[in-house]
Amino acid sequence: MRDLAQGLPASAWQRHTSREGSQGPQVADFAFRRVVAVRDGLPGPDVWLLLRRSRAEGEVKYFLSNAPADVAHAQLVRLSGLRWPIELCFEVGKQELGMGDYEVRSWRGWHHHRTLVLVAMAFLVRLQTRLKKSACLTPAPGTLSGGPFDPTYHL
Repeated sequence: MRDLAQGLPASAWQRHTSREGSQGPQVADFAFRRVVAVRDGLPGPDVWLLLRRSRAEGEVKYFLSNAPADVAHAQLVRLSGLRWPIELCFEVGKQELGMGDYEVRSWRGWHHHRTLVLVAMAFLVRLQTRLKKSACLTPAPGTLSGGPFDPTYHL
């Protein structure tokens, strides 16, 4: 992968804003390639390889997407920026709502537990929005600021 990123011409990289961060817009250089995914050593489906190069450090991160071939590059960039809010939701679900506290023995039970936790999270976020009180559902200071229980948080 590193060789692929280094071998791309300068014209292959496009500057995009992937998301709004706590320190302003997150701007990086992106390159897009259609590739064939490998599954168990065999050719798999055609997927997007999305390369994101940090402007500050030059570090390159890689993403695979099964989006259709005709998807706009700006859409891929926007979706790649949603990884952090999704991870934050799972972290809040584990710490505050018991997402990690399951001892089920079946696939159906696991899905049932996860679904109830996500419904509880949606309820609490909606309740907080209606009450317009940031203190009622905000985690302890320094734990998960900027997350879905933060009144300034927007997807």
